[in-house]
Amino acid sequence: MHIHDVIKLRQICSKFRTYVDQYINHRYRIEPYLNRFFSEPAEFRHLQARTMTLLSGSIALQFFSRQQFHDCDLDLYVYATHAEEVGDWLLAHNYDHQQPEGAKVSWSELVT
Repeated sequence: MHIHDVIKLRQICSKFRTYVDQYINHRYRIEPYLNRFFSEPAEFRHLQARTMTLLSGSIALQFFSRQQFHDCDLDLYVYATHAEEVGDWLLAHNYDHQQPEGAKVSWSELVT
């Protein structure tokens, strides 16, 4: 069933609303997609909420299409005011800063 149909079903009556909400909470969870990238996805979700970080790219496509691709990356949109916090969090969770070829800028220089 397409998500639009699920939402329409939810609007029919209050009894359906409860069942549909349970279905959506079970079926539309981002954690299984984030498990590929983080051992504790809940920690990332707290960071994401606090910093208004947006998931994008193939991870978003997979989530909304209900598919999982074997090879995918994690694209994040981060407000400049939170770039240092999100970057430091990623570095602390075993991610590396990779600069463009030929660039000679450290992570701390990028965010200051």
